[in-house]
Amino acid sequence: MRFLKNSFAAVLIICTLASCSIAFAATPSSENSLGMSPQAQENFSKAPYKVQDEILSSPELSAAAPYAYMDLYSAPESLQHDILAARDLIIHSQSWTTDPNDYTVYPDGSIEHDPLFSDLFPGWDLPTLENSILETPSFSISQPLALTKAIAPSVAKIPNYYIPKYNASRPTPVMIKLRSTTVETFAVIVDSLPGATCNIGIANANGVELKNKLRVPVHGECHIFPDKGQYYSARVSTYDKPGSGSFRVLY
Repeated sequence: MRFLKNSFAAVLIICTLASCSIAFAATPSSENSLGMSPQAQENFSKAPYKVQDEILSSPELSAAAPYAYMDLYSAPESLQHDILAARDLIIHSQSWTTDPNDYTVYPDGSIEHDPLFSDLFPGWDLPTLENSILETPSFSISQPLALTKAIAPSVAKIPNYYIPKYNASRPTPVMIKLRSTTVETFAVIVDSLPGATCNIGIANANGVELKNKLRVPVHGECHIFPDKGQYYSARVSTYDKPGSGSFRVLY
């Protein structure tokens, strides 16, 4: 009888240890399996668990992480381009904003506030569009040089705009660039899509990205609060079916 009790206790201990091992392996601390340097591991551990989990569950993001979480300024110059490219991939895999007041409106009327860029990617710089992308919008309208006091935002209608498939190695073109006539809102409203959703990015006059919103459905609205008289650009891509869609931009 004593032998049976001892055997049962041994089995119970082994099962308990196995359960702990499985639970530990499932935590975000498994960044060691990505082959990161100690410094990159430390930086990765500071990212929110949601970001860590999504990186660990994606082969593409997992391959980028060992570079992305290196220290950019102490890395050899030969690696800095790879670090920035890896960060760009991870940055655009998340929805984020730079102003906690920005919001997205969904077709059912619900409102969502996205996390701040600085909370998701502590210590990273905001991505910036290249001038060649920023200065060649696909769609343009004429605007008066003198802006009158606007009671409500102006509206630019963009019909039959080709929405490209998102490609991490190819910058998404600027759909439109406009000078804001109000501080009330700069918004991209989705009127029609070839697929289920689209991704919307908004940047300032210098090309610094201010908001990245993934999977916005038809009749969804992506809003930021602009500075009146400043230029803002909007970009649109999709993870779904590429093709023509229609938008309105409030500015």
